[in-house]
Amino acid sequence: MRYFGVEELLFSALLDSLFIGFDDFNPEYTRALSLSISENVPIQYDHGPSSTAKIPRIIHHIWFTGILRDDSTQAEIPLVWSGAQAMCRDNNPDYTIHIWNEKAGRDFIQENYPWHIPTYDGYTFPIQRVDALKYFILWHYGGVYIDLDISCRRPLDPLLEFSAWFPRASPLGVNNDLMASRPGHPVFAKIIQSLQVYNYHYYFTYPTVFWSTGPMFVNTVLKDYWDNLTKVVDHYYRYSGPGDIAVLPPIFYSEEYTFFGHRPGGSWHGDDAVVIVWLWERRWAVLVISVVQKTEQAAFLNI
Repeated sequence: MRYFGVEELLFSALLDSLFIGFDDFNPEYTRALSLSISENVPIQYDHGPSSTAKIPRIIHHIWFTGILRDDSTQAEIPLVWSGAQAMCRDNNPDYTIHIWNEKAGRDFIQENYPWHIPTYDGYTFPIQRVDALKYFILWHYGGVYIDLDISCRRPLDPLLEFSAWFPRASPLGVNNDLMASRPGHPVFAKIIQSLQVYNYHYYFTYPTVFWSTGPMFVNTVLKDYWDNLTKVVDHYYRYSGPGDIAVLPPIFYSEEYTFFGHRPGGSWHGDDAVVIVWLWERRWAVLVISVVQKTEQAAFLNI
């Protein structure tokens, strides 16, 4: 119980220590961004291609027929999301944009990673294949993966200077709805190699996706990845290897200076998601109640 709490806090502290900050950007860009936000006008700054950028100017989207819970035959990107995708295209006109569908995704896996096909075809839910495809295309091509319910509010060039980054989630960990990487980053090698290991079915849709291919899966693998690069000294993570992953903080992900906008999404979530989220938000209370119950049971048995 204590070990679980310490591990969780240490992981959160590590993520926070890797935040992308204003100091990571060109000072002129930072001034232009601040002016844009304060006056609520488009940013006036031509970042242009950078010779130091590690992440290629590629944006990946994925749309599979049947991903919407209320319409298993929806073949076209819903209008509410097409506007978000258009904003990413308009704000990044020089980027290559790939929109992957079921056939293109499976053909890509079959051609380049045939060892994953049995697991890929065996997934119960389409969103699991979508998640898996995200990791493979980032490992293979690099670029920025963006869920279709996320729009781009400005050019993404300042975020290409890092080897890889994930957005900070609340209250814990990182999200997998938006990720970026250079091609061949070792963290994505570990992620794709772990897909078969974590391929369990938990009866309900949400926990199955969450732990087998979704955010909890990514966080588990990410922590394992960092465990091989770090050691704990006096309850703090100390790097013993390269720190080549950054974390996009809320201020650039969903708050005042965000590069992105978030539209209605969560298309695969069901009623079980409500239960899981409710329990997660109250996890400390659940753990305390569990400990109290076990203590009372032990006391009763000792009477």
